[in-house]
Amino acid sequence: MITKIITLFFIIFFILFIFRLFQKKSNIKNKINKTYDSIVDLEKDPETDEYKPKE
Repeated sequence: MITKIITLFFIIFFILFIFRLFQKKSNIKNKINKTYDSIVDLEKDPETDEYKPKE
């Protein structure tokens, strides 16, 4: 009886660990995607030699 309870706790712990691992991977991917979204393309204006965002 006790071995069944210990086995059940082990399985639950293992499943929770796997879910946390996948959440961390998805969080890392989301952070990378957010940094790419915040990058603005610039182009140089030949008349004023200033960099302005592309339209």
